[in-house]
Amino acid sequence: MIHDFKVKNFYSIKDEVEINFVAKSGSITVPELYLDAPYNKKVTKVAFVGGPNGSGKTNILRVLAFVRFLMNQVGGVVSGILPYFSYVLDTDRSSYISVEFSVGDNLYEYAITFDRDMIYDEKLFLTSMVSERATKKKVFSRFWNSDTYTVEISDLIKNLKDVKDIGAILATKENKTRTVIDLYTSLDEVDGFLREVKDYWLRMFTNVVSFGNMESEFSTSKLANDALKSIDENELGRELSRKILESVDIGFDGVAKFNMTNNKNDLTLYGIEHKYNSRKFSLPTFEESAGTNRIVYLVNEIARILSREKGSVAIIDDMDAFIHPDIYELLVEQFMSPSVNKNGTQLILASHNYTTLNFLDKQQIILTERNAEGATESWRLDSMKGVESHDNFYAKYMAGKYGAVPKMEG
Repeated sequence: MIHDFKVKNFYSIKDEVEINFVAKSGSITVPELYLDAPYNKKVTKVAFVGGPNGSGKTNILRVLAFVRFLMNQVGGVVSGILPYFSYVLDTDRSSYISVEFSVGDNLYEYAITFDRDMIYDEKLFLTSMVSERATKKKVFSRFWNSDTYTVEISDLIKNLKDVKDIGAILATKENKTRTVIDLYTSLDEVDGFLREVKDYWLRMFTNVVSFGNMESEFSTSKLANDALKSIDENELGRELSRKILESVDIGFDGVAKFNMTNNKNDLTLYGIEHKYNSRKFSLPTFEESAGTNRIVYLVNEIARILSREKGSVAIIDDMDAFIHPDIYELLVEQFMSPSVNKNGTQLILASHNYTTLNFLDKQQIILTERNAEGATESWRLDSMKGVESHDNFYAKYMAGKYGAVPKMEG
């Protein structure tokens, strides 16, 4: 689970911003909304990111999506350029991300300094129990040194210690933007730490991409088509997907298939079998509404990640878009429910549906706004003076008591 991350000079984020998901000791009001983490920590199960349009909510989520990309970059880096933007007024500075996360009983810290052309510094640390004491060890590090990388490989990844010229290999033009984890995990032991880290990040689901989100890259019709194909062909998440779709009043009664010919190629399109009273009919996704298609897409992804044997993270931007508030709340509740979310999957979401604040505590609410320079600032609600656990967070936010609301003129 994600414990904490720091970022600077990344999209609309100029100066360092820290996002912390760890609860303060003795301050939890709703225990079922938190997960047990190593070393007696409690980490939020659901985190809400809110603020006005253009305040940087998506860019907060994009930090974790970008780290996920760094772990497995195959096909993603074009001409040796990392797909991101630095803060528009600081393009000559490097960017920085560090993230603390746990996998089972292991607590990791990953940190990287980079710009679009190269990685300058990369480190992975592991905290684990040694002789009944929590001990922090460096797994590996790389540091740019004039014309090559100085690389340190610890005994924790023994298979890599005998690999020659790692620094020189990383220093080639095509590898300056590739991470050690991306390049060398295949050489790690089957149950090695690099494999554990990479597998953890690749289990995540996010609809955030480098420039926008999945719905801006692909039509909701295509995403829903692929989701229905997944429900039809894959067992993972199928039962939960059907259960949710049958409960949200879109008339879902099953997956429909349509065999079509396009430019002399045979195609199979997918759609929904609808049932209203005793009458049935089927529609392909391109005839459904944007709202119905987005529900299908999100339900499938949520059901799949909640049905995995190992806990993971869902990072969802604009989770309420095109969706009725009651259905939006139902989807959030899937992560809150101990009977559904059995393996401790986190949900980190951005939304303009602030009714979510009614069932979270102040440590789970993250607000964003832009300062006078147009840079994103972010804070956790419990860091503000005078905010009490029993406050009506929704009413006070809507009244502008916490800031992070649009500044309307005229």
